[in-house]
Amino acid sequence: ERAIKRSLSKELAPHHQEGAEDLAELLLEMGLHDQLSALKPEILDPENNKIVSLAHSLTSIRRNNMTIHTAIARVSKIVFALKSFSHQDCSGEMIQSNINDGIKTVLVLYQNQFKQGCEVHLDYGDLPSTLCYPDELNQVWTNLTHNALQAMHNEGELSVSTKVQEGNILVQFTDNGPGIPEDIQEKVFSSFFTTKPAGEGSGLGLGICKKIVDKHQGNIDFESEVGRTTFSVSIPIRVK
Repeated sequence: ERAIKRSLSKELAPHHQEGAEDLAELLLEMGLHDQLSALKPEILDPENNKIVSLAHSLTSIRRNNMTIHTAIARVSKIVFALKSFSHQDCSGEMIQSNINDGIKTVLVLYQNQFKQGCEVHLDYGDLPSTLCYPDELNQVWTNLTHNALQAMHNEGELSVSTKVQEGNILVQFTDNGPGIPEDIQEKVFSSFFTTKPAGEGSGLGLGICKKIVDKHQGNIDFESEVGRTTFSVSIPIRVK
């Protein structure tokens, strides 16, 4: 855009010695920078500056409306995710739910952190609904996402995949962070164990994840090396 603006300014300078840059910016914002030859008879006359300014004001209304629509769509998506995330089922009973929906809800809430430099790869399998505690599983997906981002300092690649495997739903979170040192791998699911600096980690995240997965009679495990860590969660498929 800067290059186009400079080119326009040079072309307009002989006719608009003082306002060439401003006029070039107006044309660029209106999307008319590639139609200069057709508009020259009008634009090159300094007396028509007011008309160009009015045209810019009118087109800015449309641009602002498009921005508002985009913002509303994003906010609606986030509000929906927050409502789903904050909903708690107090019956204490398993309910029929699709695990993909819970993961999608959690990832929406992390969109802003992903924008800091994390590339996300999603591979959702065709999952059946299963009896589970979806609110509690959302805590698992939240902890796994949060830990992956912290390990990568919000910059790297996060891959999330789901599929059906031998009567279970397999969910995998993979990051390309530094990995978990071998000497502490056996402790990661222990309550109050953390590798984070004082005040940043409680050591409860993965411990809670294991308890929730155990409650579903499932399994959580991981494989880690420098540049690749994968947490795998397996949940049995239950149908009403």
